[in-house]
Amino acid sequence: MGMRPAVFVSLVLAGGALVAPATAGAARSVGSREVRPFFDSREGAAAAATPRSSRGRAALRSSLGRSGVLKIDPLTNTPRSLMKLKGALTAPAAGSRDAIARSYLRGNASALGLSAADVDALTLAERENAPGGLTLLRYRQAYQGIPAFDNGVSVAIDRGGRVLSLNGSPRHALSVASVTPRISANDALRALQRSVGLTRGVRVKSGSRGARRTTAFASAEHRRRLRLLPRRP
Repeated sequence: MGMRPAVFVSLVLAGGALVAPATAGAARSVGSREVRPFFDSREGAAAAATPRSSRGRAALRSSLGRSGVLKIDPLTNTPRSLMKLKGALTAPAAGSRDAIARSYLRGNASALGLSAADVDALTLAERENAPGGLTLLRYRQAYQGIPAFDNGVSVAIDRGGRVLSLNGSPRHALSVASVTPRISANDALRALQRSVGLTRGVRVKSGSRGARRTTAFASAEHRRRLRLLPRRP
């Protein structure tokens, strides 16, 4: 059975995101306060490879040669890292960097564990031009305007239009049964406070807005918004 993501509330704190309160594992003490370890409920989960993706992946590995690197994320069954230690993944190509990246992704979609629809749904979130003519394109995955927590793909292309590498863990057919979270913004913040052993007043500054239901609290460093998080099959 394939994985379906769950909707969860992420609390953004001074530029970082809280994935979920620590709810398992051994605790440690700092001074007089108990500090719980980071807990990721996805640990131990794994996605199954289809016969088609397995055949395509074997061919892709073979095409990379001895210097090729292909690391698969066991949670998504898609590439976490794809590159050659010597050389590029493709020959030089003309056209926009976005077109070159999407052409490579579509041409190898099955081997990558994706579909053409998955590639078409990717949103170019960031483009970085590095010294030496290198361009890094970062694509985001989202469902109904809610981005996935740790899924997407980055493509590096050199000045000649050659694809050098892919990184990330995109998900096939990203979707969720409901975009309504089971926990409110206030309850999420209180859960965080209990987890870190710090209790303060919770007061909403601005209510739930937009597809991500962003909520701002009176404390300037706190805000809540939705993300999608893959869970166990």
